Amino acid sequence: LNGHVGNGPALAIVEGKLRTRHPELQVRAISWWDVSPRVVAEAYADAIEGTLKSFHANDAETSVYLTHSSDLVRFEHAVDEPLNHERPAFSYHSRKLTESGVIGRPTAATVDRGQRIIRMAVEDLAAFVKRCASEAPPEDVWGITRGV
Repeated sequence: LNGHVGNGPALAIVEGKLRTRHPELQVRAISWWDVSPRVVAEAYADAIEGTLKSFHANDAETSVYLTHSSDLVRFEHAVDEPLNHERPAFSYHSRKLTESGVIGRPTAATVDRGQRIIRMAVEDLAAFVKRCASEAPPEDVWGITRGV
């Protein structure tokens, strides 16, 4: 279970390597904000739209942190960025898109919203894990042998 956007590419590589090396293993790298459509809707509500949605320290993420680690949130430094932004064709680090690193609207964050998001994420992650536990792996319809 991933908790940082920047880990996604590395986890995708690890997932692929595990699948190749251990074809009998069922594996899935997933981020807490992608566990279900309703959590996705909350997490990405103020994201940059485009080919890939993007957020960092936005309303949802800041709300979650206010709930479990409020001492780490420096709300007096919260700024909403970028404003009136259209996602570029290429992917860039947030330092190229905003002065603060924020992508979203953290000034709207609240503890109540964070509690609601955490509750949904935990409920939906538990349901996802139950689904995983009962899912039988599909047959190899291509008939490719191990290691290919």
